[in-house]
Amino acid sequence: MKLQINYSSQLMDNFLQKQEEVISNKHQFAAFQTADGHSLLFSLGTDGKLYLIREISDNQDVWKKTDLSEQIAKQLFNNQTIVIKKFSARQNETTGKLSIAVAVSIDGKDSLVVSPKLSNTDSVFGQEISWQKIDFDDANSTI
Repeated sequence: MKLQINYSSQLMDNFLQKQEEVISNKHQFAAFQTADGHSLLFSLGTDGKLYLIREISDNQDVWKKTDLSEQIAKQLFNNQTIVIKKFSARQNETTGKLSIAVAVSIDGKDSLVVSPKLSNTDSVFGQEISWQKIDFDDANSTI
């Protein structure tokens, strides 16, 4: 019996070519999938910003890049310039909900910014994500 396996990497090649200006293999990223089967990629960009790059089409060639740093600055820091140090994103295996935590520095003060228990439906990521700030108050340490 002869076994033949065929594969295609066109989607990933297409995706990486379109997003190479913000995704680097030297920077942090996390990939997920919505309940509708579309890809979500959270990335700490080469420009120091946090991005969500999401697939918005069933034909797998339409992607949208959203600057989440801009949303965080607008919602929590009066549009001041923020520095994203690190982030973490996790998906609950049972519910599919996503939680995102971001280490943010502004004027030398660190904060933890979170968006817990996001539904993983396409409609949630088509609008602005709601963020909450948790101040980091240990003066002897930094995030």
